[in-house]
Amino acid sequence: MTVRLLVPAYGKQTNALYTGTTAAERALIDAGQADENLAASFDYPAYLAGKSMAPAVAFTQPAVDAATAAGVVFADGVARVARVAPPASAVDSQTYNQIPIAKPMIWDTDWWTDVDDVGAARILAWAERVGLVDVRAVGLDANWLYSPGSLDAVLRNDGRPDAVMCKPKTAHVPDGAPVYQRNVSINYPNRSLVNANLPDAVTVYRTVLAQATRSVDIVCVGYLTNIHELLNSPADAISPLTGAQLVAAKVGTLWVMGGAYPSSAAAGPGSAGGSGGAAENNFARTAQSIAAAINVAANWPTPITWMGYEVGVTVVSGQHLGFSSSTDIVANAYNLNGASGGRPSWDPMMTLLACTGDPTLAGYTTVSGKNVVAAGGVNTFTAGAGNHRYVVKAKADGWYANQLNDLMLLTTQPAPPSAARVLQDGFWQALALSNRKLGMAQPSAFANRTTATADVENLLFQVHASDCAEVGDAGSVSIIPNRAGRIGFRLPAPNGGMATYVANKGGKTALNFAANNFYLTEAFRQSLYMTVYARVWFDTLPTANQTLLSCDSNSGNGTRQFHAKVIPGGIQQIVAFSQTGTASTDNGPASVVTGAWVDLVYRLRESDIEALFGATGASGATARGASVCANTGILVLGRSGITSEQFVGFLHELRVYQSWHSDAQIGLVIADMD
Repeated sequence: MTVRLLVPAYGKQTNALYTGTTAAERALIDAGQADENLAASFDYPAYLAGKSMAPAVAFTQPAVDAATAAGVVFADGVARVARVAPPASAVDSQTYNQIPIAKPMIWDTDWWTDVDDVGAARILAWAERVGLVDVRAVGLDANWLYSPGSLDAVLRNDGRPDAVMCKPKTAHVPDGAPVYQRNVSINYPNRSLVNANLPDAVTVYRTVLAQATRSVDIVCVGYLTNIHELLNSPADAISPLTGAQLVAAKVGTLWVMGGAYPSSAAAGPGSAGGSGGAAENNFARTAQSIAAAINVAANWPTPITWMGYEVGVTVVSGQHLGFSSSTDIVANAYNLNGASGGRPSWDPMMTLLACTGDPTLAGYTTVSGKNVVAAGGVNTFTAGAGNHRYVVKAKADGWYANQLNDLMLLTTQPAPPSAARVLQDGFWQALALSNRKLGMAQPSAFANRTTATADVENLLFQVHASDCAEVGDAGSVSIIPNRAGRIGFRLPAPNGGMATYVANKGGKTALNFAANNFYLTEAFRQSLYMTVYARVWFDTLPTANQTLLSCDSNSGNGTRQFHAKVIPGGIQQIVAFSQTGTASTDNGPASVVTGAWVDLVYRLRESDIEALFGATGASGATARGASVCANTGILVLGRSGITSEQFVGFLHELRVYQSWHSDAQIGLVIADMD
């Protein structure tokens, strides 16, 4: 039997306990680890990716039988396995980043007259790729001819060609017709889905909840009609529980973009919200949406987080899409909908908040209490006791817009000339099959370079100059593959030239960086614990700051996270920024030498940051600000994303781990680098 294996979050921790997994899930993990054929599927590129688009895995029949007997559900050819927990030992656990288990999620959208749903779908796909969520179903809460095909096209483009999609059980057709949907469904690949061949949302949602072994979050960025019908559904063959009982047993948080707070009557979003009165569109567009909002607000049994009209209306995103690509599916949707200058960010903000799962980390404060929706869809929130809360922006509008634009620009870069598309996740990798490092490609080739002692389970990025050898000595390099299985580094567009491949620099392969040559990677959410390694060569000592690796907002004036650099005199330096922009700086204990390969190490955690020179031990860590910045930015190789500071030297190998390595571990990793 061949299935795809979904391992949420970034992957299994070394010597980890199976805390939080069921006996059935443990049986599958054990069967996989014992099976030589399955071992490749657990090779860490796919494991780290943590997405349902992991390549097909060949299980031996005994392993399948054992897992099936233990209760594992192979739904739609996907075996779903929970992420295992880090070690219980306090000593060991400090070396691991405590990333939450990927949250099972249902995403429900109207996909109607506004186009911000399209930007939200891109953010949802990103969140699943990086292991924040596990999308179990995507529901349409409005019916139009081209809705299924256009939504499927966007998800397919961004790495989810197999998403489980569904339609309203009771037809729901608001007035108006979406402008972009016909073009998108006709001109981009999709499964040619139509409403007639989609299952209804009540059946799909009940099935997802009944099969769930962990709580499932539901996100609604449209009308609450599907949620209302789920809540009111009777017991059936899927589950002996009624809808209300099933929700109470299996749903964690319901995240809703709808209403205005503390009162839509006071906020008056009416005309802009599309209802023509003192009620927000998602609550008041149709008689069905009004009834649904009233019922859900009054009777939903688990916590609800509301985001109001007022939050997203002044945060404009998507305006940069057209400058990156004329063919990108999201850019085209925005342009067709008359939003080339961007749109208010209601649905993208709600989706990113729900995927983050923590309002504080996502940049919000909350008010607890109870939300009531009255006749006409007008809502009023009373602060105090209750399991409802609404969010209030804690940052300036540009802070949120920068994050959203970074994420929405993910797949708009054109293909480099020496690349071929890997449909698996919509990104571009090296043309030669032997040099594609995405997912499962050639996993055994790197066994000697990614050993258990090198903490491969936490390896986010590993780039090696030899992987660019196909361009030939002195050849220009347009993309640097990533051995860890995520997207590699690629040239931004437009660019002023490329780094070149060097077949022999001091006995090693190298990438020769020159001023104005730098590479971007996927939007990156900084881990609270990180260790960065770089093997570099300088012909001359820097006379100005040179940043080797940085993480900043793509727009150039937003959140700054960290800069790993070398400053005049050859002093190694790490700079980390708080959410308020305060910088903490630590200098290394020794100077970089010229004419030789040297190993630079940088490590960051909540309490401190540190620059190390090779495995020489601690340099005296610098305390880090209390408000640690751990938001989304663009990881840049070869310069700062904001202040230039180009790296002018040679790079042999770079590794980035989502963990704080001890001095002993640093020695092991350096020994593992070649």
